[in-house]
Amino acid sequence: ASGNWDKATTNWVVNGLPTIFQDDASVWFDDTALSNVAINVTATMSPAIMVVSNSSKSYSFSGNDISGTGGLLKLGNGTATFNVANTYSGGTILSNGMIVVGNGDALGTGTITANGGTLKWNYISGNGAMANDIVVNGSVTFDTSSGNWTINGPITGSGTITRGNSGVLSLYLAGDNSG
Repeated sequence: ASGNWDKATTNWVVNGLPTIFQDDASVWFDDTALSNVAINVTATMSPAIMVVSNSSKSYSFSGNDISGTGGLLKLGNGTATFNVANTYSGGTILSNGMIVVGNGDALGTGTITANGGTLKWNYISGNGAMANDIVVNGSVTFDTSSGNWTINGPITGSGTITRGNSGVLSLYLAGDNSG
């Protein structure tokens, strides 16, 4: 199977049978991939939910927008990287592992709920900003490769945030951070 996420190639399996992706279907990326996978989103895709459950494989998503009312659930100790602006509105749940963002809108427009793991800023050049609300419910690490990372939405929750130790992290909290 190719690394293209499109609506024409039988890259998906439903009930053991190869099929093409259709909007509003649930998608699952896991360690059954043959190698670390670079996913090229060839057109706007609108999954009902997108689950990345990886421990030994790394996934990187680039190309076009992931949109719709669905959300993203990140499970497993592996890394998932999102390099383009996405408009999905169902929120992002980081349970463990690492989500790397290369664009301030990479995690859509919904709330980011961090129950564990690492949220890492990897903006290509210069400084960047995110506007998402963030709820921290567990022990979470905020890290960056370089530049300044501004979070304009509120950060709430009863968890803890630890500063990562790679790159230079300048975290500017611009929202209501009383949680």
